[in-house]
Amino acid sequence: AKSADVHNSLHVKVSRERVGKELEGVLSGKNSRASAGLELITDLKLAGCVFEFPHDGSSNTVEGELEKDVEYNSLTMGEKTQAREQTWLKSANLTKHTSTFLNAFKQMQNSSTAQNMTPVDARIFHLSTFLYPLRKLNVVDAKEKITPLPSYIIRDSIKFKNKDVQSITCLLANVDDMRDIFTTFSNSSDNFCRLRVGLLMRNLKDLWVSALLLAGIVDMHRKEYFQQETVPEIDACVEKVSIFLQEIQRQGLDGCWKDRPLMDGKAILKTLGLPRGPIIGHYLQEQTKFMLLNPLGTTDDCEIHLKAVRKRDLEIEAEEAKAKAEAEADAEAQNSSDVCMESNLEKNGNESSEPSLKRPNTGDKR
Repeated sequence: AKSADVHNSLHVKVSRERVGKELEGVLSGKNSRASAGLELITDLKLAGCVFEFPHDGSSNTVEGELEKDVEYNSLTMGEKTQAREQTWLKSANLTKHTSTFLNAFKQMQNSSTAQNMTPVDARIFHLSTFLYPLRKLNVVDAKEKITPLPSYIIRDSIKFKNKDVQSITCLLANVDDMRDIFTTFSNSSDNFCRLRVGLLMRNLKDLWVSALLLAGIVDMHRKEYFQQETVPEIDACVEKVSIFLQEIQRQGLDGCWKDRPLMDGKAILKTLGLPRGPIIGHYLQEQTKFMLLNPLGTTDDCEIHLKAVRKRDLEIEAEEAKAKAEAEADAEAQNSSDVCMESNLEKNGNESSEPSLKRPNTGDKR
């Protein structure tokens, strides 16, 4: 399987649909072990054949950072090949922990406090974890359309459904924000930002648990935290993820993206006297923030809040308009001053150049 001839045959003779079908069996087949399967694909150096990059010389080019401060497009052909192989090893190192985190989540689901928690799509979770190191790379086509490389791989290299493409694109676009939140979480509600977590969950929707589990795995692999794969360190990170999940349940945020708005767009337009247009989006977002911060808030409370926000916005607009008018007046005054100065200089110059009308002194004539 490691033979270059085999790899070439996979690229040339086997359709991408067939590759995707076989990978689907690895991810979700009967008695499948997805993490072990992805590790084996990497060990056999088949990851590049399965998760195929755009061919060199094609109309599609790969751009972006493969690692921090390392631009993929600046590498030579040999360096690109080596960099891809190193990336697949990183992917395998991340993926080998997916089962541990999934099992911990399933145990939590079986508890009485988390029976209705959003489930995890295991295949999307495994794929997203494996493709995580590629999240900052993009594919640019002949028309300069930019597509995230993981999305390109899911759509074109393994021919999965559009729903899978959208899910993995969304998850990888938001997982770094989830990791930032998770990293600063200290196993208590003291530094739990309900608004920030809620807004992120509204972006991720049903994918938020997968994003959190992946964030936990990535956080565990930070150099300063995860020097060696010891059981206590793995257990500590899994425990932190479990506590974070419990805090989200306690805060009642799971499913927050399904909450109906207290006021629809027409009601907000009427209440605030807004003109029709994109400005309504700003106040719909303000309503979302209000609902996240005030889960027991009423429509009247929301209306009062939005009116206060509108008043503040109008005051800011008035101040900005005043500052702009003053700046324009100052600029106009400066221009007038400059014009007057130029006029005076020109006048003085003309006077000095005019011939004198006084008769020249020719001396006394006797």
